[in-house]
Amino acid sequence: MKPMRPCKRERLIESGLGKIRVRPIARVAGYWIGEDGSVWTSRPLGNSKRKPNTLRRVKDYVRQTPGRGFGYSQVCLRRTGSRRVLTYYVHALVLTAFVGPRPTPEHEGCHGNNRRTDNRVFNLRWDTPAGNAADKKRRGLDVDPLSELRAELTAIAEGIDPGPIPF
Repeated sequence: MKPMRPCKRERLIESGLGKIRVRPIARVAGYWIGEDGSVWTSRPLGNSKRKPNTLRRVKDYVRQTPGRGFGYSQVCLRRTGSRRVLTYYVHALVLTAFVGPRPTPEHEGCHGNNRRTDNRVFNLRWDTPAGNAADKKRRGLDVDPLSELRAELTAIAEGIDPGPIPF
């Protein structure tokens, strides 16, 4: 694994599970990302009387609807002075802050244990889609459980006898 790049603005904060390192999120002032995938902000909440520069945790969510980003932790952040809310993948924020920027536009964030919500820095790496697919194949996760059923239904629709259906 690549060593983490040094960061002058790194902080050590107390979390419910112990101390974690956090680093500022690039291009989004007032937000920080933890090495465990937690997202923090120093921005006040409404008319809050909190001291400046104290951090509070931002709630992330997992996309439940199928499609792009299904099952990955995401967080909605607002840039300073903007009304627009932007959605970011938490694993990409962790990789950018602790490992470095994406090497090429083709690289994607890969989870070492294939758990889409495990965003700890030691579980993540930049890799190509081919490398990610090789990981899935090595773990036996490249098989679509519905592919056999789809093939049989297609054969039936085309009038071909698929043989005995295994269910």
